[in-house]
Amino acid sequence: DHLPETPYERLVGRDDELARLDAAWEGGQTNIQSLVAEGGAGKSSLVNEWLLRLQQEQYRGAEAVLGWSFYSQGSKQRATTAEQFLDWAIGKLALALDTTSATVKGEAIAEALATRRVLLLLDGVEPLQHGPGPQLGQLKDQGLRQLLRRFAAMPTGADHGLVVLTSRVAVLDIGKWKGAA
Repeated sequence: DHLPETPYERLVGRDDELARLDAAWEGGQTNIQSLVAEGGAGKSSLVNEWLLRLQQEQYRGAEAVLGWSFYSQGSKQRATTAEQFLDWAIGKLALALDTTSATVKGEAIAEALATRRVLLLLDGVEPLQHGPGPQLGQLKDQGLRQLLRRFAAMPTGADHGLVVLTSRVAVLDIGKWKGAA
């Protein structure tokens, strides 16, 4: 739904990255796949190409494919919280929640991803991260932090979901799970 359109016509030289995304989705050994690169490097284009390929294969068993961008390409619109995303994801996942707590919402989404074959794409996370300074890369938003940390810490498995996120800066909040299987 909420992913940016990218103007590329043909993706070149990204076979390794596409293979890593395929392995993350098919292998059952990855909860979160991060794509981190400077602006304009083609992170969103890569994700869109991968989605097109998945679509041609009926999304390879996905119960749902959900996409959200926190950074609007080519405009000044940037998210300052993940609240709208959290509410949207709860609705799309049909979760029954009666709370205004962003952390509880994030936790509920993580729990759903752990038990359902859902692909969640989070594009342009950097507006919700701290910039240069001692907290560089840490998430400012409590709900998104809870979602990612909780899901990163969960055991992997063939029947769980996958989060693919793009950012210009590595998300430090999930760094301790990097490479964990």
